[in-house]
Amino acid sequence: MDEDPYLNQIRLSPGNTKLLRDYADWLIGKEDPRGEYLETELEFREAEARIAELRKRMYEITVVRGLDMNWLDVVHPLFVTAIVDGIFFLAETPENRPFIREGEPVAPDTIVGMLEIGTVPNQIAAGFHGYVSEIVASNGQSVQCGDILMRLVRLSPR
Repeated sequence: MDEDPYLNQIRLSPGNTKLLRDYADWLIGKEDPRGEYLETELEFREAEARIAELRKRMYEITVVRGLDMNWLDVVHPLFVTAIVDGIFFLAETPENRPFIREGEPVAPDTIVGMLEIGTVPNQIAAGFHGYVSEIVASNGQSVQCGDILMRLVRLSPR
């Protein structure tokens, strides 16, 4: 079988995940890297749908039912951690304003610091909605993978 029948069926049935999975399997069988990519993208989209479903559920529990979130920050705190060994910086240069200060709100994509690995600076995102309750690592401090850089207090899901 060649690729054309798959492509024709896919054009006639856009969004048919079973067909896309079959096509990905066929490509993988041919050792075509597009198959692995397609399979990964399908898994990613399923994960995004699951995350949206979980956010909705969390919203229901906390906002609609009025659950107090303070206990969760005690039993399951949020941390920003070093993903590799390096040197942690709170600002791009000593003259620049820090990326974030204690008490400031953050979103998952808020840049809260830099981790210099070798001589390459890498931005660190908060990863969560919340606000910075404590900056644990000092500016210019050498850190190891897994070290806590900051503690966050969560905002209720929206």
